[in-house]
Amino acid sequence: MAGRPGRCGGSIAGLHRADGRRRICAVSTQRFLLIAGLLLVLAGIAWPWLSKIPFGRLPGDIHIVRDGVRIHFPVVTCLLISLLLSLLLWIFRR
Repeated sequence: MAGRPGRCGGSIAGLHRADGRRRICAVSTQRFLLIAGLLLVLAGIAWPWLSKIPFGRLPGDIHIVRDGVRIHFPVVTCLLISLLLSLLLWIFRR
């Protein structure tokens, strides 16, 4: 958490600006961007296998096809991805 001493090279008092806003730690931001980039590269490499997963074609996803118009809204897929990301973030923040 942001209030722990030693994180981002500062003390508890050093993590906040004079106006009360929190400072952004450059080290944690760099680490996040590096991990996000690596995950995107891995997803790009694994795309032939990932495209076979039925995300976007789950029951509950909305598909409307009319003359010259296609509307696709993956409701259930969005809920499932949100649930998985929330679970992962909860696990990593512990």
